[in-house]
Amino acid sequence: KLEQILKENLKTSTFVSVSRSAFNDAEGLKAIERLGVPDVTDSVTTLIAGKYYCLAAFAAIQSYLENTALKWGPSQVRFRYEAIDGIMMIDGSSCKSLGIVSGSRDSSSYSLMGVMNFTQTGMGERLLRMNLLQPLTDLSILTNRLDSVAEFIDQKDVQHGIREALKNFPDLDNVLGSLVKLRNSSNIKE
Repeated sequence: KLEQILKENLKTSTFVSVSRSAFNDAEGLKAIERLGVPDVTDSVTTLIAGKYYCLAAFAAIQSYLENTALKWGPSQVRFRYEAIDGIMMIDGSSCKSLGIVSGSRDSSSYSLMGVMNFTQTGMGERLLRMNLLQPLTDLSILTNRLDSVAEFIDQKDVQHGIREALKNFPDLDNVLGSLVKLRNSSNIKE
């Protein structure tokens, strides 16, 4: 959906892939603190400190920009954070206090993520983490999801078949990232 929105609104833009390793939340936070106008940056970093995807995406953008001619100097960028409609905002300290996810990526530790994580793929685990850290507030979407879960609970054979099929399913995020990287590094013409 995001890709579609971007392409519809940025029709003259060229989309460029960035290495998965550039998506680093800690580096993103450091870059925002380094580049941001001090009086504004403090409030923004408080809001986004626990927003892994936001920080990781900014780190990737910053990595891309550093590899081009465009560079920002310290304390020159005015950042603004806006929440997305239909998603609950959970700040970092609340997330930690509630034990939603552990401090590390180890899902076996004591947290809601650790208790609920029965995913079969890396993509499923990332989706579960995102849904726990940024829960939906739209009642109709939540109702549809609950209905879907009820279907799986009622149909054990379908549930088992899907789980078995997913066990050997490749991590499509990594596969697609590798293909994009391979395509960009070679001279393949469409």
